[in-house]
Amino acid sequence: CVDLIDYIRGLDTVAIAYCGVGNEPDGGTEFWRDPATGLSASAAQYFAYYAVIADAVKAYDPTLKVGGPEAVNPVANFTAWIRGLMAYCQTNNKPLDFVSFHAYNQTGWLLNQVCAKIDKAKTDLSWVGTLELISGEWNRGPGPVPPFRQGGTFTELGDFAAGAVARELMELQRLGFARAIYFKNTRNLTGAAS
Repeated sequence: CVDLIDYIRGLDTVAIAYCGVGNEPDGGTEFWRDPATGLSASAAQYFAYYAVIADAVKAYDPTLKVGGPEAVNPVANFTAWIRGLMAYCQTNNKPLDFVSFHAYNQTGWLLNQVCAKIDKAKTDLSWVGTLELISGEWNRGPGPVPPFRQGGTFTELGDFAAGAVARELMELQRLGFARAIYFKNTRNLTGAAS
C-alpha cells in the first residue's frame, strides 16, 4: 500500500489526498474471498483488513484521508458494512476519515437514504470528529436501465439522461459529498469493449 502511494506520488502528476480501502466487499465473492474457503469474506474479515491498511497509510502520512468500504448495496447492507465499519473504527481507535459507497439507479433516493442512516449512526455511536461522504461510483445505472439502454450499449449522457445527471450532481452537492466519482461503463452487454 505504501509502495503504491510512493509510486503514484513519484509520477509528479498525481496528488493523493484519499486512500479508499476496498471495493464492494459486501458484493459477494466477486472481489472479496476468504483465501482459505473461497467463500465471501465476512464484514469482520474486511474490518481487520481495513485496520491494517488504514494504520499503515496513517503511519506513512497522517495527512492522507483513509476510509471505505465502497459498499455496492449501501441501503440493504448498511448496518453490517457501513455502520459496522464506523463502530469498529470507533471501538478500536482506527482512523476513518470518510465512508464510501456506490450509488446507481434512483440515485437521489439512495443518497438521501444512506445519508440519513449515516447521520443516525453518528448520533447512535456518539461519533466524534468529521466524517466525509464519498460516492466512489455513481451513475444512472451500471446495467441496462431504460431509457438509458440503446442497442445493447449504455447511454450515460443522452438528452434525457443529461437532466437526470444534473439533478444527481445537485443532490450530491446538497448532501455535502466531498467527492463523487462518475462511473462510465465501457463495455456492452456481452462484456466486450465498445
